[in-house]
Amino acid sequence: MDPGAGLLQRHLLSLVGSWGYLSAVFYLLNVLVSLLVGSPLPYRLLLLVLSLLMMATLAWHVLRASRGTAGDRVQAGTWKLVAWLACAVLAVAAVANVLGNVSLSAMLVTQR
Repeated sequence: MDPGAGLLQRHLLSLVGSWGYLSAVFYLLNVLVSLLVGSPLPYRLLLLVLSLLMMATLAWHVLRASRGTAGDRVQAGTWKLVAWLACAVLAVAAVANVLGNVSLSAMLVTQR
């Protein structure tokens, strides 16, 4: 293995922080939920739980970063609008799911 690759991985991990791990966890959960597409009620319920969990986690991370150190606040200020927009999209997905438009919810939440 190239020694520079190890340094690059550490540098990238320091840039993305816990977002990289969260993305991997939510991707895995998304794949597991997608396996239930043939069972409408469990799929709909788990899709709702996934969208609410993603929205809560995203909002919590942005709020936590805005109360952190000066460097964290700069990063939070840079991504704050994008994060709140993503929360709004996830909220629309949750409301669409509750109102019965599961296809819209799936389109906004899943990787399909």
